[in-house]
Formats: sequence, structure tokens, C-alpha cells
Amino acid sequence: MSIRNRLAALESRKLMTAVSKSGAAEQLTKQLQNTAERMRDTPLSQLTANVSPVEVAALILDGRVDEEVARKCIELSKQSVSNAKLFQCFLDAAGCSQTNLTENS
Repeated sequence: MSIRNRLAALESRKLMTAVSKSGAAEQLTKQLQNTAERMRDTPLSQLTANVSPVEVAALILDGRVDEEVARKCIELSKQSVSNAKLFQCFLDAAGCSQTNLTENS
């Protein structure tokens, strides 16, 4: 199964566990849910051109993952910034190991 499909198939419970493991506070979870709600009617092709890390996380939370969202998640998980842990938790929850990332990238 591709990384895109694994991220899109994350169950809500697994995703909430990933968010809490990342150290994200309840306020961040609410922000992600509100962002997902706001973006829900916009086609992914219009969103992914200049998508922010918060928007990537919101799209994953909402189950709206295409190849570009999956690629952004992988990129963000490899950065040495504070939000990298959140995206690594998403990938872990989706069952994407470092081996899978290199094979499917």
C-alpha cells in the first residue's frame, strides 16, 4: 500500500493518538479540525501548491491525502524543526517505516 493510501486510511483514533504523542495541545487539535473544515470544499489541486505545515496536518486529519500531501508529510517529517515530530508520528501511525519511505518516495 502506498504512503498516500496509508495516510488517507488512518483511523480517527490513530490520528488523535499521533497528535497527542507529538506533544500537540488540545488547542492545536482544534485548530487542525477547524482548518480541515474550512478547506473541505476546496479541491486538493488548489490547496497543495503553497500548503503550510498546519494545512498538511489538517488535510491528513481529514483523510484528504493525495501524492503531494504525502510528499509534503514526508518532507516535513525529515526537517529539523519542531513540527517534524508531528509528521513523523503521522507516518508511524500509518505504518510507514523509514524503509517504506525510501522505497515509495
